[in-house]
Amino acid sequence: MGYAWKYMFDQRRLDSGEGIYYGHEIDHIEKTEEGFKVIAHGTDDYDVEIKLKDRDVPEMSCDCVYAGTWGRSCKHMAALMFAITGMLEKAETETASDPVTITFEDILAGMTEDQLREELVARG
Repeated sequence: MGYAWKYMFDQRRLDSGEGIYYGHEIDHIEKTEEGFKVIAHGTDDYDVEIKLKDRDVPEMSCDCVYAGTWGRSCKHMAALMFAITGMLEKAETETASDPVTITFEDILAGMTEDQLREELVARG
């Protein structure tokens, strides 16, 4: 994905967020106009939103006490970042592995008149 986002979390929140993500404790991931939203499960259900701009994360929010009251990056935000990273890496891998289709017309369009003549003569 290329996003440098892990620096936004202390190690404890990062580890907890990774556990939430791999423990499948987030769902209803929704792509928004500016980023992603998710519901994270824990003591309660928490609404988490992360906005993306290019390769930056300008804004994150969660309605848990840790993020809401103290305005800090929380484990739910980290879980969503792991989810976003996973989805984008999967999309990049699938795009990179898509077979390239070249048509006969593409080949002909890429040949000069002399190359076409040579091919026709060679194939008789």
